[in-house]
Amino acid sequence: MAFKKFRSFNRFTSFNHKNSVVRRTNFSSGIPSYLSSANLTDNGDGTVSGNPSFYSPELVTNGDFSATSLGAEQASGNLAPGHYYEITAHDGADFTADGAADNNVGTRFIAADTNVTLGAGDKVKEISWDDWTVNNQDADNYFVPGAPDGLRMVSTGSVVLAFWQTMSVSSGSVQKLSVNCGINEGSVRLRIGDITNSANILELTNMDWATGTNDYYFVVPDDCTTIRIYFYRYDSGPTDITYHSISVTQCSLDATNLISNGGFETPGAGGADVFASWGEHPNDGLVEQDATPHYGTYAAKLTGASGSVWVQQNAAVVEFDTYVLSFWTRGDGINQGSYFILDLNSSEYIVTPTQTGVAGTTYTKYTKIFSVHAGCENLRLYLFSPSGATKYCYFDDVSLRRVLPGKELLADPDFDDAGAWTIGTGWSVADGVASMVSDTGGIVSSGNIIPSYSLCQVAVNIDSVTAGVIVPSVAGQNIAIAISAGLYTGKTVPIASAGAFTLWGIEFFRGGADYASVKKLTLSTTTSTLRLPGARRIKAGVTASGSEWVGVVMAQDSQTSPANFVVAFIDSGDTDDFKAYKVVAGVWTSLIDTNVTYAAGAEVEIRRNGDVFSFYYNGAQVGTNQTVAGMTGAYCGLFATGAESTFTDLEVR
Repeated sequence: MAFKKFRSFNRFTSFNHKNSVVRRTNFSSGIPSYLSSANLTDNGDGTVSGNPSFYSPELVTNGDFSATSLGAEQASGNLAPGHYYEITAHDGADFTADGAADNNVGTRFIAADTNVTLGAGDKVKEISWDDWTVNNQDADNYFVPGAPDGLRMVSTGSVVLAFWQTMSVSSGSVQKLSVNCGINEGSVRLRIGDITNSANILELTNMDWATGTNDYYFVVPDDCTTIRIYFYRYDSGPTDITYHSISVTQCSLDATNLISNGGFETPGAGGADVFASWGEHPNDGLVEQDATPHYGTYAAKLTGASGSVWVQQNAAVVEFDTYVLSFWTRGDGINQGSYFILDLNSSEYIVTPTQTGVAGTTYTKYTKIFSVHAGCENLRLYLFSPSGATKYCYFDDVSLRRVLPGKELLADPDFDDAGAWTIGTGWSVADGVASMVSDTGGIVSSGNIIPSYSLCQVAVNIDSVTAGVIVPSVAGQNIAIAISAGLYTGKTVPIASAGAFTLWGIEFFRGGADYASVKKLTLSTTTSTLRLPGARRIKAGVTASGSEWVGVVMAQDSQTSPANFVVAFIDSGDTDDFKAYKVVAGVWTSLIDTNVTYAAGAEVEIRRNGDVFSFYYNGAQVGTNQTVAGMTGAYCGLFATGAESTFTDLEVR
């Protein structure tokens, strides 16, 4: 079929010709309305980028309080004041004045006081909110449905009114608590309990929150598997707060450590410059590279004197983002070190001067999670000795990592727990590093925890390579062949049963990795599509970067839960390979995988003739025609696994 040629295109042009359609845009006017634009970002320069999200299951159940249950039926006696009931039968004297708005069956009400008594023929059932526990209700302290939704907490008394939920978590994980609430009176009062160890992650705290959505990030202790989120009445006055929704989702950490030479292994230029990348201030004390490490060969030993003794390092950050600082520290048996974090743009504290709480002579991990102020682009970390002559402490293995969305699939991404790994011959997992120190091969494996046929993002920070090669892989698919230290990233689909993340040491490898991450992308957010039944050709100009996959998708069966489609893309993390897959019932099968001569802005194209698909890059066919039967989906559009790559145009026929 011949198509009319256009001399120019504006935002987009479309026409019908014997049931065929052409839609084309160069994005100069932004994202066209016919695309599912929630998964795209307008860069403002005539290009758009993908906006995918990572899988992170919701840990809170009934977080919107929409599910309620009725308890056992009560046919006599007094009702509990402050409790919430539904009338299931009414054949006696009215008790409207004592709590119910009317006496119809189905009416729900709060028992106003101890005088609400059921008469002959009256029956009620107490209402509860599924998966939530509430306590200490009375006539002045109670819960009712919120308007228009949620759970409303009302308290004018002095009892400790509260509600809570218990949930399972991954040890050592970073969690994000989001609370959407309307505050009429009082303040949200929050406690987070470590149920495993009968301790608190967050002590009972009046939160400085406002009406709307408020977020709080926290780190689960390494040996904790169960937590409980509590919400209490305000302790300094009346409370009237409606909780519209509450969620807890697991996050992950960026594999990039923003602190250089965090293990203090690399010396400085000599003299006063003790450590590379750090600033030292010994004053009349000592800053030493000491052979008493937590891991490796050295640590920083800070010995106090009459003045302050410290080391410092700057890091570039992003305003409003959340970060996790961690380090290993020990004291001299009596005295402990301290630290603080300064916003270099405002000269205000991000974290005020704080003691580590570690005075003993055993190295202990210290972790602090914090969010960056508005306008802050650079911060400075200070590590201090104890105050006083001859008093000393050690710091080692300092890291500062940005919190990212999405659940971390690895149980021990920072290699602190040898029990989380299957450790092969010659390997060691300890003190934050997976290292190979003997033998000629072998692996470290996470076990089969990576879901099959899931689109995953993998990142590995290789701490050192002094000999040989280290190969990180998922389900047998190599992410990199590393011959030097650095951060290696890639995307992969485990095309097998549930797979493992592994580190392979080959060719007499010596060295190790200090961080690894595997996260699952939410597949529906990797595409931005339009509905165009019968489409026979789709192409887009792409610029690939950041180890991402970027291209086009055709015959997709659903925008929200895609399970069947054909996709073609440039894999910028695999020497700019051109790849094409068919996905049938969620199972990915490779059709084409070949290297091409990459050119920024060149077009990735899929053409279809019935069940026969052909693939093109920069105007030339790649590979041979592929027969894929049963592709009946009506959606086609753009495909991207990250935000760094860009699209410059799109054409669908």
